[in-house]
Amino acid sequence: MKKGKLMKIGLFIMLTVVLVFTSSISATSTVPEVSRVQYFTVQNNNVCSATDHHSIFYFNLNNISSVPVEMTVHFYNDVGDEITYAGSTGGSYGEYRPSSFIPGTPFSLNGKSTGHYYTGFGKNAILACNDIPAYGKIVIHSDTGLVMANGEIRGVDLRSTVGYRMLTLTPISVNGGNPF
Repeated sequence: MKKGKLMKIGLFIMLTVVLVFTSSISATSTVPEVSRVQYFTVQNNNVCSATDHHSIFYFNLNNISSVPVEMTVHFYNDVGDEITYAGSTGGSYGEYRPSSFIPGTPFSLNGKSTGHYYTGFGKNAILACNDIPAYGKIVIHSDTGLVMANGEIRGVDLRSTVGYRMLTLTPISVNGGNPF
């Protein structure tokens, strides 16, 4: 009788330890908070070559709140290498807004303002065609504030005698255009 009672007590203690251990593990999850992280894809199977074609990448971030938002934007190519090029300072004729953030580097975007990123790939560009982003993510470090993001990638033919001829234009949607 004593032996049976001791076994029941031992079993009870083991189950209690397992339950306590399991609940303490689930209370300290190692999964990052994804509500402040937005992933997006980029259609990078685009017109691009070192000799005739150029791809142009535009990306905008809008802080629609009245408080600054701390964030980091990451762009990755086909093989997962992070693109950390600072971006262009404007188009060859100054027609584009200069890049205002560096991918992979945390920055603050003031309330009611827009951050821009612009760069080219392929012919007459600093970056090679295989560096065109395939996907990205935006990590919001702030607890407050709302951000919207979008962009586009263009493929152009530079052989035209009247400038360039656009061959492709593909939008980049982040969170379906909704704030996050």
